[in-house]
Amino acid sequence: MKNRSATGWVGGLILWTFFIFPGASPAGAGTEGDEILPGVVIVKLAPSVRTEGGRIVDEGLDRFFSTLGVSRVRAVFPGLRPRSGLPDLSRYYEVRFERNRDPWRVAARLARHPSIVSAEPKWTAHMDDTPNDPLFSSQPHLSVIEAVAAWDHFHGEDADPPVVVGIVDSGIDLDHPDLAGNLWHNPGEIPGNGIDDDENGYIDDVVGFDLAGDDPNNPGENPDSDPTDRTGHGTHVAGDVSAVTNNGEGVAGIAWNVKLMAVKTNPGGGNSITHGYEGIVYAAENGADIINCSWGGGGASQFAQDVIAFANGLGSVVIAAAGNTGAHEAHFPASFEGVVSVAATTNDDRKASFSTYDESVDLSAPGVSIFGTNLGGGYGTNSGTSFSSPLASGVAALIRARHPEWTNAQVAAHLRVSSDPAFYEVNPPEFARLLGFGRLDALRALTVTSPALIVVSAAFDDATGGDGDGRLEAGETVTVTYRVKNLLAPATDLIFSPSTRDPFLTVTSGDVSLPALGTGEEATFAVSLAIAPDVPRNSAGTIVLDIAGAGPGGFGYRDWSVVKTPLIRPSFVTHRAGNLVMSMTDQGNLGFLGFAGSGGDGFIFGEDGENLLFEGALLAGVSASQVSDVARGISGIDADLRPRPDDPDIFLTTGGALADEETLARYDDTEAPNPIGLRITQRSYAFANPPDDDYVIVAFTFENTTERRIEGLYTGLFFDWDIPAAGFSNNRVGFDLERRLGYMFNPDFPTYTGALVLSAPGATSFRAISNPDDLFEDGFTPEEKFQFLSEGFVFVEDDVLEDHSMQISTGPFDIPAGETHVVAFAVLGGSGLSDLQANADAALAAYATICAATADDRDGDGVGDPCDRCPDDPDPGQEDRDGDGVGDACDNCPETFNPNQRDSNGDGRGDACICQGEGCGCEDRGGDGDDDGVCDDDDNCPSISNDDQLDSDDDGWGDLCDNCPDVPNPDQTDADGDGAGSACDASDQCAAMSDFVGQRPLPPFLFSLLLLLLIALAPLALRSSDSE
Repeated sequence: MKNRSATGWVGGLILWTFFIFPGASPAGAGTEGDEILPGVVIVKLAPSVRTEGGRIVDEGLDRFFSTLGVSRVRAVFPGLRPRSGLPDLSRYYEVRFERNRDPWRVAARLARHPSIVSAEPKWTAHMDDTPNDPLFSSQPHLSVIEAVAAWDHFHGEDADPPVVVGIVDSGIDLDHPDLAGNLWHNPGEIPGNGIDDDENGYIDDVVGFDLAGDDPNNPGENPDSDPTDRTGHGTHVAGDVSAVTNNGEGVAGIAWNVKLMAVKTNPGGGNSITHGYEGIVYAAENGADIINCSWGGGGASQFAQDVIAFANGLGSVVIAAAGNTGAHEAHFPASFEGVVSVAATTNDDRKASFSTYDESVDLSAPGVSIFGTNLGGGYGTNSGTSFSSPLASGVAALIRARHPEWTNAQVAAHLRVSSDPAFYEVNPPEFARLLGFGRLDALRALTVTSPALIVVSAAFDDATGGDGDGRLEAGETVTVTYRVKNLLAPATDLIFSPSTRDPFLTVTSGDVSLPALGTGEEATFAVSLAIAPDVPRNSAGTIVLDIAGAGPGGFGYRDWSVVKTPLIRPSFVTHRAGNLVMSMTDQGNLGFLGFAGSGGDGFIFGEDGENLLFEGALLAGVSASQVSDVARGISGIDADLRPRPDDPDIFLTTGGALADEETLARYDDTEAPNPIGLRITQRSYAFANPPDDDYVIVAFTFENTTERRIEGLYTGLFFDWDIPAAGFSNNRVGFDLERRLGYMFNPDFPTYTGALVLSAPGATSFRAISNPDDLFEDGFTPEEKFQFLSEGFVFVEDDVLEDHSMQISTGPFDIPAGETHVVAFAVLGGSGLSDLQANADAALAAYATICAATADDRDGDGVGDPCDRCPDDPDPGQEDRDGDGVGDACDNCPETFNPNQRDSNGDGRGDACICQGEGCGCEDRGGDGDDDGVCDDDDNCPSISNDDQLDSDDDGWGDLCDNCPDVPNPDQTDADGDGAGSACDASDQCAAMSDFVGQRPLPPFLFSLLLLLLIALAPLALRSSDSE
């Protein structure tokens, strides 16, 4: 149980994990990195989805699974019946697919379906299992925790009904002489008849069940009713809880003769727990009072949170090992609310070197060289928090047996507050309050009568000392309202003292007093918290609430609770002014900080309130090797754009002069592998009223921070739309050339989404992207990003119904050193294409107003430079006959669409308006210098009249000007400059020989020797010729 949370006793996140051994040498304690089980995702179905007998009955969802290549879907808990007031675990299903696919991507796609509440990969991790001295036969840890003295008061064996402890682990040696007598037996199951007699969903689960099966490559595929241990881990854990005691055999367990439920969750040996949370549910459903989890790991999931809440709701106390990393960190499931976390100590009360420590730890217990039961009926020692946890579970069983009227929350609270805090006296101060309330003490657990206060909730409000926007920001003073509850004995003379160690937080209020709080009673009070002006972005602080008071008989009660603050200075804000909801970030991402769900509200348009955006990102590039962006890359997000430490927070203002909502953020590309040298100021504008309430304008000011001119800069926005989330594989891409508006849609869905470039010259490139073909094989490479930024309008539509993205871009631009260039976009929603087009027109008009009010106007024509079609030539009318975004006043082909304004020969006349068809005169083609009727562009002898264009050797040079008309020589090389090309000039060949011997003619004496040699060899050459 955690006395630190703002959410009460039940909560938390994670999936499965690893046995917790520190290894043979505690100095080498630790665990391997967590892994994701390949080919598996756990989904939670919405209540509206119909199911029958663990099978989904929904054709639309079946089709959706088919589009994702799902091979099988089955219920995680096929026999589970929903319980009123508890999480409905019957809605959880296991989705299987090809093992080589990325589970994160599959989960992200699954989570977008409106019939799926959550979708998460399934985690697994590894244990570090190395038993040490197998001959060590004593159990000094029992004396350390005062077990012998506790037994003088109570054994626990006479409880009726007996206390049941679920051992969710690798199984139990069912034939061990010190365990067999304490095994739980399912009263509703008849052994060996092949029938699920008690209808709990498990056939012949007489002493427990094997949920993981015996195939490590396919865990969970072949579950059975034999929970026999094959690793020894669960057997040792079981003996630590309740080896048969006082039987003249082997070792003693803490709780005498409580019943051990064997729940095997390890797939056939090895070192992984793959079905730990399924095991918790099995134990809780079948009546386990205490559930021990000597395993843990990383990863967060709604599935795990719901499992813990479910077990708590059925009355189980869940106890877990704190971890063996030796580090200050959270560990799951131990760190969840509703779980008692147990760290490890030595037998002299010092923290075990391998033990994890954290604010989430509830208490500590011996965990070094714990002697207990081994496989095959033997005994041995093991070390790790894996063996601290079952000691706590054994004491919890004693408490449950002594107080059958208590709730599970009271049992857990008493286990914690009855531990002995004196052990902190022998531990270094850096571990203060990170090893729990105290060290496990069985005697105190049976004799102490203490209050136990928990924090039920803590609400943060910036209305009085801040701007009241609900965000915790630098310089604000926040009111924190606590609601506390006393779970155990009545308390009097209570004093609550808030404090914090975070350098960016200061508690500005004093202590709070409360005269009394009875068992089960609650109280509410408030404290003030000041946030420093220099608090880092995305900070989460902690407040410690010290509690002092008295229990019955003057018992001195001292406790504390730790509460985490919400995110301070978050990196996103959200527009909500009109019909469109869209988040802006301080790093160039749109909608979310990365992929959907990573921080932000996405892009919501339409009456159903559904997010339609999986990813949105800014890109800028000058070459394939120099692209700065925050779009997906080859692996994950390319985080090239980030704010500087001294940049102001992104913020949103309302009721501005230019829009109903405006945001501002600044960042640069110094984090890019090959930075361009850009400093970016991002502004966005949203409107509450029509016709401007269906789009957001986003303007980027690019500043050249280098000492050189940035040449050929392209910039654009990438969008992976899912319209709707469940129909992402049925999307199309379109392009309105007249407006240069890119958009995406689903033929079966009314909403269109899109984007266009508002600043001049408008879009110069648009790409319809097939995610399966372009992005999924090798990721989104820098080469592809720059290609899509700069290629023009090559592939602008895609009628294939599949998962698509789009990228809209503009450029190239040159930015002199120290100067800026503004590019603006509109991100739009529409109820159909015509509505989207109307919204695009409205956005262009609105940006013209914004541009005139905010930008420079070099030519003084009243039109701001970013939206001026000719920023250096006065053109107040902004005429643009060819609609290419370049005004007629500066267009080098004003009647021909040519947004790139290419001019290959630099004559001021664009390539696009060079006459190419029949009837074109040479004046349209650069002239006819030799007056032979063949335009110079096509003339193979442009300086010599040759109307026949004869070219005998077909080398591109007409015979009249070819220096070797019968020998192909397109380079027209003439080594000796005599007018005859080297390809056909003998003297040039000699010149080549001259080059060979030193780039100069041969000396006379060498020439003479060579001549004599040739004369001597001539008869031989003649004889050879005669013989042929």
